[in-house]
Amino acid sequence: MFKEIAEGSFHLFEVGEGGNGAQVIVEYKAILPSARQGFGTVRRAAFRVEDHSVL
Repeated sequence: MFKEIAEGSFHLFEVGEGGNGAQVIVEYKAILPSARQGFGTVRRAAFRVEDHSVL
């Protein structure tokens, strides 16, 4: 499970023992226009897990 460890302009989430490779930085900007498919958005993110029991 991700936990938020820092916030401000960006939100830093960490999983497991943390550190390099276990963090995700999320930026939220309400002033940007709605995204269009194929331009300027993240559609999917994949995370590696040890096995299906953690899903």
